[in-house]
Amino acid sequence: MAFHLIHADGLSLLASDRPWLRGSERAPVEEAATLLADIRLLHDRQAEALAQVQAIAAAEGRASGAEAGRAAFAAAIAALTDQVEADRARRDEDVAALALAALRQMVGALADEERIAAIAQRAVEALGSRGPVLIEVSEAMMPHVERAFTDRPSAIEVAVRMQDGLADDQCRLTAPDGRIVADLDVQMQSFARRWELIDAD
Repeated sequence: MAFHLIHADGLSLLASDRPWLRGSERAPVEEAATLLADIRLLHDRQAEALAQVQAIAAAEGRASGAEAGRAAFAAAIAALTDQVEADRARRDEDVAALALAALRQMVGALADEERIAAIAQRAVEALGSRGPVLIEVSEAMMPHVERAFTDRPSAIEVAVRMQDGLADDQCRLTAPDGRIVADLDVQMQSFARRWELIDAD
């Protein structure tokens, strides 16, 4: 799958699997790019702070003796390391929360039929070469999912079937070695767990 680069600064990348963004998607993506730029600035400032601490500790060491200098240096490094780790944890959580919010907004901007068809196609891709695969969706979504696989055929055998009781945002896949629940809320929870925004239990 090809990705289109939106932001890159040597520490992080922001990309999309589509060459263009909808109007409703622009604001969260721009916010993400701004946050990543702020993170890079914070990283550079932390590097400068570390260099300053090293210089101060070295100067104190020359003035008060090698042993006192080593102790001052170790204390300064320990304090700075704790601060850097705390800043990194907050930064990572902020980036993950913003990314999840942007993803929710992008997914929410899709029509129901586009959303469930995309979920079904991604789930089939995740199975690799294991087939055949039976896809179960609601009656309303069945023709849209069938059309999606007609327009973009899968490398493995796929059959789409209507399943009573499924909502329009629910999807079930049955493969030779197991069954996948590909509901929209399950997919979003999976992203949240991956980005450590909710407990894994």
